Amino acid sequence: MRRNKRMEFRKDIREGWDFVSRKPGMLYLLFLSMVSSCSFQMINTILAPFVTRELQGSSVLFAALDISFTVGGALAGLTIHWALSRWKQYVVIGSLVGMGSSAALCGFSPNPTVVGICLFGLGFFTMVHFVTMQTLVQINTPKEMMGRMVGFRSIAVSFAKIASALMTGYLSSLIPPQAVFLIFSGLVAIVLFTVGRVKGIPVPTVFLQRAS
Repeated sequence: MRRNKRMEFRKDIREGWDFVSRKPGMLYLLFLSMVSSCSFQMINTILAPFVTRELQGSSVLFAALDISFTVGGALAGLTIHWALSRWKQYVVIGSLVGMGSSAALCGFSPNPTVVGICLFGLGFFTMVHFVTMQTLVQINTPKEMMGRMVGFRSIAVSFAKIASALMTGYLSSLIPPQAVFLIFSGLVAIVLFTVGRVKGIPVPTVFLQRAS
């Protein structure tokens, strides 16, 4: 029984990969999905040492900054469908610019208030990016492939989170946490050089009519 389940699982993952590799733009969507996952994991890993070492703050400041990031993400969920119906695929570019800019400002500013505002922005744009990627993947996946695609995407994103946590933790032991924010901002800037491919990501007309 267990062997059959393992074989079925491997088959589903293999079929998920086959779909991703054949479907135009889907592999790029999967790649972009990992950016927001890395952002989430970076904050989870670095926020505590950032507060204690760079801001000289207490657990109260840590909680306040964590709440700021979380509230920004929560508010982002209210704008996704409206943003996609208005700007379509180009929401991806805006979310990347927002994430990169917010992370850079966190890296440059020693002021807790400014950092709190920047983390609110980082949470907002990270969630915009995350939900946009999730939405674009779902609306471009046939119903019969949805389960396989969700499973394959979950595995890929999980590996991205693990890699992000390990790399963030390692870097923060070598360099100031502020520098880690700047490195993440630089990586987002590199990703922005690939956004010409965003034009090739289809957004079905039916979805746009329903979202408007």
